[in-house]
Amino acid sequence: MRRSVLLCLSVVVLVASARCGGGGDAPHSDLSPAAAAKWNAYCDYRAACQLTTPCPTTACLAGAAEEGPLMEFVDCQLAQTCDVNDDECIAAAGTTDAEREAFTARCVAVLSAPPPEQCALTWPEPILCTIVAYPIVRKQHMRAVDACLTLPCEQLKACVDAAVEPLNCW
Repeated sequence: MRRSVLLCLSVVVLVASARCGGGGDAPHSDLSPAAAAKWNAYCDYRAACQLTTPCPTTACLAGAAEEGPLMEFVDCQLAQTCDVNDDECIAAAGTTDAEREAFTARCVAVLSAPPPEQCALTWPEPILCTIVAYPIVRKQHMRAVDACLTLPCEQLKACVDAAVEPLNCW
């Protein structure tokens, strides 16, 4: 069975329990017609591969993903055989920038530090930093997580969960 970063991200956000400040970027209602057609072709590919996880809607992706990197991901995946893990395609989609790299370093430093004892069981995993900083993920989600990093531990987990909750549809 394929394991992917997207699936991992879905598992991370399933535990969302509260809402926190948003990212400030305007909401996106849907992909462009060309991107939606390409995404639908990818969903057909997934169905032909007999993947059991549902294919996200184009409206979900419009709010969660940057369209250009998403199309790079789709092109990469469509060039693969069904049994190939999609982690490499996700990581290769888009180009990182200084903001994403600075966030990742800052986020990993915070989430890698030993949390206070009362928060140890609910502390977010540092891999979350890398996932939300991928160029395929809209920056608003990364910025929302970044806003959580200075909160006390009791509030940090709920804030991070809320910041990535919109990605749950993926």
